[in-house]
Amino acid sequence: MKRAEDVMYETPLTVGSQLTVRALAQTLLDHGSDGALVIDGTELVGVVTATDIAMRELDLAFTSDPDAEPTNEERKHDAEFVEGLMTPNPVTVAPDTPMHEVARLMTQERYSILPVVQDGALVGVITRRSVIAAAAAGGRPVRGQFFKDG
Repeated sequence: MKRAEDVMYETPLTVGSQLTVRALAQTLLDHGSDGALVIDGTELVGVVTATDIAMRELDLAFTSDPDAEPTNEERKHDAEFVEGLMTPNPVTVAPDTPMHEVARLMTQERYSILPVVQDGALVGVITRRSVIAAAAAGGRPVRGQFFKDG
């Protein structure tokens, strides 16, 4: 039975929470990536995607009651740094998570990036691209990095 470790990249693209959104956008472009894991020291603190940037830049956040607490989308719209744009406390999977659970999270829950964590340590990432790479490899486990080389 296939498991998460069979379709994960072992070297995820990571960024710090204090990186500017502009620098994040350039980093994603430079690495041909649709997202990154946000690390504070050695701790995984969030996930940020190209969709987060696009929604911010396209002004897709809607304003609710001006007297109410801002929604998560409204906070992301005004973010200058990754910390304000990221989704904090991301859902993670273990290397031995069955593929049917990975598939459920990616399709039904609509996660495009799933960090893979073992014993509290980040060991990889699953993305749509890594799943496609596994299919192209004939079902053999994929290894390597989350992003393309320069």
